Amino acid sequence: MLSIQELKYKTGDLGERIIARFFREKGCIVEESLNLFDRKKDMIIDTKNCEVKTQQLWHMENAFTVKYNQLQKCHEVDRLFFIETPSKYNKNTVIIYEFDKDNRNFLKKTTKDGRIMYLLKRNLGKKLTEINDPIIVNQFNEYSSS
Repeated sequence: MLSIQELKYKTGDLGERIIARFFREKGCIVEESLNLFDRKKDMIIDTKNCEVKTQQLWHMENAFTVKYNQLQKCHEVDRLFFIETPSKYNKNTVIIYEFDKDNRNFLKKTTKDGRIMYLLKRNLGKKLTEINDPIIVNQFNEYSSS
């Protein structure tokens, strides 16, 4: 059985591979970062630094979340993508969003258990595509810790 940290790593890695494939299929030049802990980007797409966040949507807030240590990176990259993974509200779909630099208005929120999170409302992003491939959906479901 994988630990929660290993499941998060696998989820993030799958999200990055999906973004890389999506843009390569569009004819873009994609260079994935070889440094797992790259503080500036996850990859470069057509000379633009890109960050990919892969997670279930916080449905009550209709938002994606990041921790404080990821906030600066999310603000500074040229392109920011969030991949919404399947949940009880969208069981068979993976959705890719892009957030323009001027639509990255993170809101600070404290969770019920006292964690401070930074929320980015989903409606500020542009939906790029929906993926309904059962192999990809099932892979995300295998990695889900919720």
